[in-house]
Amino acid sequence: MALVRTACPLNCYDTCTMLLTVRDGRVVEVRGDPDHPVTAGFVCPKASAQLERHYSSSRILHPMLRTTGGWRRISWREALDMLAGHLERARRAGPHTILHYHDHGSSGLLKSLSRRFFNALGGVTEATGSLCWAAGVAAQRYDFGHHLAHDPSDLVHSRLIILWGRNPVHTNIHLVPFLRRARHARVVLIDPGYSASAALAHQHLKPRPGTDGALALALAAEIIRHDRADLDFLTSCCLGYDRFQEAALSWTPERAGTVTGVDPESIASLARGYAGGPSAIILGYGMQRYSNSGQTVRAIDGLGAVAGQLGRPGGGVNYANGWAELTLTSLTGRELRKHRQEGIPRAALADELLGAAGRDMRMLVVTGANPVNQLPDASRTRRALATIPFKVVMDLRWSETAQEADLVLPAASWLEQEDLFASSWHKYLTYAEQVVAPRGEARSEPQVFSELACMLDLPGDWQRQAGDWIQLALEPLGLDAAGLRGSWFANPAAQDVPWSDRLFMTPSGRFEFVSGLAVSEGAPAAAAYREPAEAGLGSTWAPTYPFFFLSPRHRNHTHSQFYSNMLSVDGFPSVFLHPSALARLRINPGEVVIVSSPRGSLQGRAQARAGQREDVVVVYEGGSVLTGAGANLLTPQGLTDLGLGARFYDCRCRVDRAVEEVAAG
Repeated sequence: MALVRTACPLNCYDTCTMLLTVRDGRVVEVRGDPDHPVTAGFVCPKASAQLERHYSSSRILHPMLRTTGGWRRISWREALDMLAGHLERARRAGPHTILHYHDHGSSGLLKSLSRRFFNALGGVTEATGSLCWAAGVAAQRYDFGHHLAHDPSDLVHSRLIILWGRNPVHTNIHLVPFLRRARHARVVLIDPGYSASAALAHQHLKPRPGTDGALALALAAEIIRHDRADLDFLTSCCLGYDRFQEAALSWTPERAGTVTGVDPESIASLARGYAGGPSAIILGYGMQRYSNSGQTVRAIDGLGAVAGQLGRPGGGVNYANGWAELTLTSLTGRELRKHRQEGIPRAALADELLGAAGRDMRMLVVTGANPVNQLPDASRTRRALATIPFKVVMDLRWSETAQEADLVLPAASWLEQEDLFASSWHKYLTYAEQVVAPRGEARSEPQVFSELACMLDLPGDWQRQAGDWIQLALEPLGLDAAGLRGSWFANPAAQDVPWSDRLFMTPSGRFEFVSGLAVSEGAPAAAAYREPAEAGLGSTWAPTYPFFFLSPRHRNHTHSQFYSNMLSVDGFPSVFLHPSALARLRINPGEVVIVSSPRGSLQGRAQARAGQREDVVVVYEGGSVLTGAGANLLTPQGLTDLGLGARFYDCRCRVDRAVEEVAAG
């Protein structure tokens, strides 16, 4: 029996470090590493479910080729020869005729070698932007120069903690103990939908979806009006404060109350508490999934600067922790490109492929992603992907995208390869060991792309093994990879309180309320509030689709992974409405309902939930769009104002009772 240390491969906030018990070549137990400062001996339900997924009877174990007679098992040699041939022919037609769709369905530094391969191929069309955090990352790049977060242990210094669009009980469970240790802090939750994290909060504000920017500007204005602004910080460390001040002061608590639906006195009270500090804002993805998302995050960043909560213990506007990205060597090989990189934003992929961008597209290669399930307006996405003549998917399971492919390659699971894992919210890295031998003929992505690169004689030093790549990544930190295998360790360059030296990574070296970089990239210079596109009160869709449709994550699944646990016995997803909304619609809990938007519809079972706004409908994202259970059958294409993000929550819907079919006779 052996005890092996690894990390959860899920792309979520926590990235647990785990101890696995291995007996006779099989993992028999998964538990959190008790010595890890963050994981602290426990794992979330999703990490535990990874073991079941690894040993599932439905895993893809062999290369599979679609034929006129159905799926046929082929050898790796046949699969690689076929793939190399298609790549070579497409490359001769022009690198832009190859679309590489990649994401973080399985995280780990070595997954970026797929991008290195396509850069070495000359530079192909890449899926750009992000479905998760792009708008917030772009906003903080303009304001701070990079996205850096306080170490979670710093929360003990906070006197007020605002969870803004973040639901740690479901999506960031290892943050919860740090919140509980902050015994002297008042916790305020800002979230229009139901949030299990309301149990952690002293107060729950529920703004109308997409209006968080107006709330942030009103909070800043209250601080300014009552002479609570940190003038020393604003004068010595900031650029363009006058412009932000002018925009903020147009917002009174009363005006913001009308727009957001939040009580004006609650706005004034929160402003007083936040200015007193030390006060920490912990942002989630929720409030940056609208057409106005980037400006929302910039307004919240500005609020932090006005109150002097930046670079201060117990403070910060904490969105994501980019220390790894900032300090590790990138393995993506951008220097290997021979051609200008073409890009198609993920959140607008269908429109682009059904337009000019798709006319010459010859092949699609998908790694670490399930775009058929995860992209907005799923029905249109399927039609768009179907226009590509040859589609290759590398995956662990028969995802919706794999089912639409022509060639499917079996991916090694997290247990079957070594990799380096970083977290998106804390400073620790884990060098995960390979735990067991691959099942069937599964291969890791680095192994597959290294072999393909050698077959095509591509540059990029593809003879390296996993440990060599990890050593290359760690070189800027002066760390020896060999001595770290099977361990976790702190990034030595990470600071527990970023910006404490008051030196920012912007062009001016200051916090930038007004960003010349933003202007040069075609974005607004400074934060301002604009109504969301579809969710706005003035939307032309409002009369027909009176509800706001939110599709967050649940603690038991990540995107399309493990979503079957969320379905009722008869296969319906739950549709959550406020009890008063159900009464108004004359729908009883448990009834089958149809939720529809301007793009499509799904059927589900109505459930009452008093913790959300009366005008909000919640269906957890990730359900199968092939069986009609996916929230993305309703969500809109379109980009956020910054960062090429997806505006999943900028969505209106209606709810109707399903018409029961009565069998004849």
